[in-house]
Amino acid sequence: MRKQRENLRELSLLWNGVMNRCRTLYEHIPRDAALPLSDSEISILRMIGNNRRIVVGDITKFLSLPKSTVTGLIARLERKQLIIRKIYPDDLRSYVLELTEGGENAIRDYDRFEEIFFSRLFEPLTESESKALLDLLRNMISKGG
Repeated sequence: MRKQRENLRELSLLWNGVMNRCRTLYEHIPRDAALPLSDSEISILRMIGNNRRIVVGDITKFLSLPKSTVTGLIARLERKQLIIRKIYPDDLRSYVLELTEGGENAIRDYDRFEEIFFSRLFEPLTESESKALLDLLRNMISKGG
């Protein structure tokens, strides 16, 4: 029990160190200041880009957010002209979401940003250490729900 407490304390310190490193990197990587999007907004754009017939319910389930929150995020993305709603041809009461050209550009910009960000974050690690970290993170996610 004592060892577990020590491990949890060390994990807390390490996690805070990783978060501080992330904040520092985030501040020093150039990005398009005209499109400051939240993690949820980026997730929604990527989901729409990867799925031709995605509806709000799919996004709600994937992000584990209330429908009202997702609806607000979608409205915000529409105001930023990154997505459009179209009537779902199989059910005229619902609609599908599609990326605009601006939405596609935003995804590309964020992909470039993340490529730089994660390459700098992983820079101190060897290739085998990077692989081990990725394996551990995959394991945490798959076993943690």
